[in-house]
Amino acid sequence: MKPSQSKIDLDITVTDDWHLHLRDGAEMASVVGFTAQRFARAIVMPNLRPPITKTVSAAAYRDRILSALPHGRELTPLMTLYLTDTLSPAEIAVAKDSGTVYAAKLYPAGATTNSENGVTSINRIYRVLDVMQRMDMPLLVHGEATDPEVALLPPFLALSLASTIQLQLPSLKPWRLTLQTSPEPWLAENV
Repeated sequence: MKPSQSKIDLDITVTDDWHLHLRDGAEMASVVGFTAQRFARAIVMPNLRPPITKTVSAAAYRDRILSALPHGRELTPLMTLYLTDTLSPAEIAVAKDSGTVYAAKLYPAGATTNSENGVTSINRIYRVLDVMQRMDMPLLVHGEATDPEVALLPPFLALSLASTIQLQLPSLKPWRLTLQTSPEPWLAENV
């Protein structure tokens, strides 16, 4: 360290889980205590059956999570909505105003567990993304494909998708891009 630089100590006293699958029922009960032991907050994924597409459903799920916490444990669930081709922009406004829902998650239809109701074309959700941008709601993207023949999403396609969205919606917060396998035709045709 040079003499002109000063040393900064940073103590991280509590961490957050930015991608938590709790599911529901017994599965949730078996995981939520472990999560609360290690994290103060968690971004809760909405791909349940049925998916969390309404603010009222997100609030009810949050209540079930809090009820499943072991005595003496604390966790702040940061709820998300599951984007579909038919989710209304009005629901995004309700979600943002609720104080319960913090982001929306884009799953390509059929790409992962419980994603059959996901987005089939990015073009079908631009009105929703525009409202998210105006309301300062983060977009979480699950970049996994349904084609088992292709192993990985090329980084240039992921960046191309992000760039395309950012060019059209420059204030939208792309909070997390989870890339696991290759693009689907809906992705490639829209970048």
